[in-house]
Amino acid sequence: MKFVKNFNNNAALVESSDNIEWVVIGNGIGFGYRAGDSIDKDQIDRRFKAEEDSDTMKLISGFDAQTLEITTAFVEVVEPLIDVTFDDVQFLILVDHFQYSLQKNREEMFLNDRSVHWEMKKLFPSEFHAAEVGIREIEVKFNIAVQKNELILLTYHLINVKEGGHAVQESMKLTELISGIVNIIQLDTGIILDEKTFNYSRFVSHLRYLFIRHFHNTEIDRAELDPELLAMMISRYPQVYGTVEKIVHYIRERADWDLQADEQVYLVLHIWRVTHRRAEN
Repeated sequence: MKFVKNFNNNAALVESSDNIEWVVIGNGIGFGYRAGDSIDKDQIDRRFKAEEDSDTMKLISGFDAQTLEITTAFVEVVEPLIDVTFDDVQFLILVDHFQYSLQKNREEMFLNDRSVHWEMKKLFPSEFHAAEVGIREIEVKFNIAVQKNELILLTYHLINVKEGGHAVQESMKLTELISGIVNIIQLDTGIILDEKTFNYSRFVSHLRYLFIRHFHNTEIDRAELDPELLAMMISRYPQVYGTVEKIVHYIRERADWDLQADEQVYLVLHIWRVTHRRAEN
């Protein structure tokens, strides 16, 4: 490949032997070459077919050298941790994210909620851990401070990559709903739930699969609930059922979905366990 021009120290336009132009990314690949020089292929980390008015060309020409380095370092760390490979589009989306977040230093306040942080950690532990490791890598390697909200945002990026690009909106909605339910329970009972307990993990897992089944329209077949069972649960756990009623209303408002009576029974049991059986955990 022959060098045509550079966009910055880590991105350049090159031409292959069959006269096709490519945008290539690699550490130092845009530095020290002159038009017509042969490019060292070992320097190329990624390449994109160049089209004059393409979004790719516009994006890469606007990226600074350090952002490309940071993104490459992050990707190299997280790929083996969650067993994925970023495709070109996913890589550019992440570069664009880093370019904006690191330069503008933007705070996404709604993602700094502690409950969202913990729900993400519980719901997507592998992606959450990989994002933590990747952030530590770029903080040490590039001597920069990454905003706290980036942990959640980058976890969403990794979920998206792992699920083939279709999971971000769903995972954000899932996290929002579960976070909201946890907040309702804590406000209604005056108890701060201990996310380290088995009962909490089991409760969150129940909610996760409940919503995933709903999102994918894969409700399981169940025998019809005996109305007396719900009546008995209401009689036995009236305060807990009052909390469940608030959760039912919340889900109806946020997800346009009415929980069936059997799910209300399960919620009563889970909420009672997570708020009353903490000592044995």
